[in-house]
Amino acid sequence: MKMHQLHTVLRSTLFFLAISFIHSCTTKDAKSTIKDPVSTSVNTLNPEVIQLMEAYKITGVGLGFIKNGVLIKTEYYGEQSPGIPVTDSTMFNVASVTKAITAEVFLRLAAKGEVDLDEPISNYYVYADIADDHRHKLLTPRIILTHKTGFRNWPYEYEDGKLAFINDPGKTFGYSGIGFYILAKFLEEKMSTTFPHLVEEIIFKPLNMNHSSIVIESWFEDKRPTPVDAEGKYMEAYNLNIGYWNSADELHVSIEDYSKFLVSAMNHDGLTEELILEREQVLSNLTSDPIFGTSESTKDLFYPPSYGYGLGWMVFDYGDGNKNIQHGGNDQGEGAMAYYHTKSKNGLIVFCNGGNAVKMLPKIVELLDKEQKYTSVYNYILEKFFSE
Repeated sequence: MKMHQLHTVLRSTLFFLAISFIHSCTTKDAKSTIKDPVSTSVNTLNPEVIQLMEAYKITGVGLGFIKNGVLIKTEYYGEQSPGIPVTDSTMFNVASVTKAITAEVFLRLAAKGEVDLDEPISNYYVYADIADDHRHKLLTPRIILTHKTGFRNWPYEYEDGKLAFINDPGKTFGYSGIGFYILAKFLEEKMSTTFPHLVEEIIFKPLNMNHSSIVIESWFEDKRPTPVDAEGKYMEAYNLNIGYWNSADELHVSIEDYSKFLVSAMNHDGLTEELILEREQVLSNLTSDPIFGTSESTKDLFYPPSYGYGLGWMVFDYGDGNKNIQHGGNDQGEGAMAYYHTKSKNGLIVFCNGGNAVKMLPKIVELLDKEQKYTSVYNYILEKFFSE
């Protein structure tokens, strides 16, 4: 497998797709809270979660449990940095889960008629590397949100480090972080403001997300986890160096704050009926994709008959009227997964610190959510990838 494919798979699998400290934190250094309208109580941590953390050398985990559209419980395990426990104020780097925020910013503006899914991006913004390729005029927000830009994930995956089309826009699926960056730059130009300001005004402020930031700033430095490599050792933070904000990566957010956003998305806040239908429809079908598809011979009852991308979100359609709407993320030292089920309005948020997060997240989802069926797809992809 070529290096650019390796990076793409590792950073895409999740949307689809020190240890002794963990032993000692079950009561003193980690906490679990159950929240309802009238009380807060302490609950015992799950020893099976701790076992998974030990097996995959994950140093810190935050969990949020949503039932009937309400956050009912949070759990915090391990440490966010050496000697500092994970708490309700820990602001995890959720990697590509950032894209769900970017998608909702655009969709809520579209619902107001301020932007359009099918208007040319080039009317307001052109990425310099592709300015001489006439195909840049074909890019639209819809094409970007469904990951059909024709780009690789990031410019560094090209031999010369410059962005270029490898397919015509709108034709084939190709997960692309740079596409979401281009979408955000388009929003900045059209709305005559900065992308962080749009996120603040459209998402963070209305939802009272006070432990969230799309920009890395000093005010939350003590709340920001230190990334952990695959051996469980602390490492330097990963940085794409594309500017002072990144609309596709590096959102820092607490469990409780992200639950506010996820519930808002679940309730379709600020969207029209037409946008709701498209956001929760499989528009880029990955069932037969060369990397993310599952062969007929391996399928069982737990494989969703249809899965892929709607407008910015991953959609697993179980075929019975129920869908799992989600986004995942994975960087070198952290991983995240957040989703909801459309029928039950139950959901789960899993943020963790560790280079093996891509392998652990499906296991922790299987442990905590018996309602879900989509991890059969993750497990198939992981087995296929890591066996090659």
